[in-house]
Amino acid sequence: MKHRLCLIHPMDPRGAKVGGIETHIRLLTQRFPDDFSVMLVGVDARGDLQPGKAVKIKTGGREIDFLPVLHFTDEMAAEAATRITGSLTFRFTLALLRHSRAIRKLAGKGPVSADLQRFEFAPVAKLLGLPFMMEVHGEGGKDDKMDSLIKKHWRIYKWGEALGLKLATRVLCVTPARVASVSEEYP
Repeated sequence: MKHRLCLIHPMDPRGAKVGGIETHIRLLTQRFPDDFSVMLVGVDARGDLQPGKAVKIKTGGREIDFLPVLHFTDEMAAEAATRITGSLTFRFTLALLRHSRAIRKLAGKGPVSADLQRFEFAPVAKLLGLPFMMEVHGEGGKDDKMDSLIKKHWRIYKWGEALGLKLATRVLCVTPARVASVSEEYP
């Protein structure tokens, strides 16, 4: 029986959005072991798919299941949100909840686990009953220059970080600096 890997991230694997996390996820969708099947719960950046309806797509010569839960173009994602309710993260989280049945159905009953790149999605994975690995990326410090809402709502972000780490089955920090900071803050 194949293990099911459920990737949850607000991106379209068919899109052109570039970034460290997007590159990492694209590699996971192209280079998974033969005894795994991969599903990506993401966004439809082109506007040609129905949210909540899974499709099979090829990425890097490998077939995966893609379940878009929200229409959100790459151009919209590139703009910094000015309010939490307008952010891609908030809207994607609501869409995950709205399409939770479709996610659970696609994940199946066999061995399944999720891979999360964002703390904000941890409660949803837990509600879905998915054990998950929390990949911790460097968001920077409160005083660093950034255009995201994280700077404005630092306490909410830190609370979400603590919750995501607490709910995770496994934690993987992507840099030695994050290993040190997570080990110090959450022993």
